[in-house]
Amino acid sequence: MEWAAFVQEAGGPQHSCNFEHVSDTLLGASRSWLKGSDMRYGYIGSMKVKPGHRAEVVAVLVAGADGLRKAGCHLYVVTESATDEDTVWVSEVWESKEHHDASLQLPEAKASISKVMPLLTGEFTRQETCVAGGLGI
Repeated sequence: MEWAAFVQEAGGPQHSCNFEHVSDTLLGASRSWLKGSDMRYGYIGSMKVKPGHRAEVVAVLVAGADGLRKAGCHLYVVTESATDEDTVWVSEVWESKEHHDASLQLPEAKASISKVMPLLTGEFTRQETCVAGGLGI
């Protein structure tokens, strides 16, 4: 399966993050920021690389991050697994899922994807999240 197709595949619940149902007591000091607003979209994914290519994949992914902020990205972190030398993790926080999906059409993103695809095994994991906050975002 292609990386972009994997990221955009249909199915599962619609991504919808808001705090309308959460009580003011639970929200505490975050109430004014969260209550009644949509949360940011988070994406955490892993990819298996062909043996010996992890450093190359990481370098391409990190180099391709320059234009993401203008596309609505608040956080883009590429990490190497500490327990598996053939796994790369990417953690992202976006203004919305729509911003994330649109970013995959950017020429820079397409170029990065085309460079790394031959170096990947085709094994991917992903998790979509609703980002409530934290350090660095």
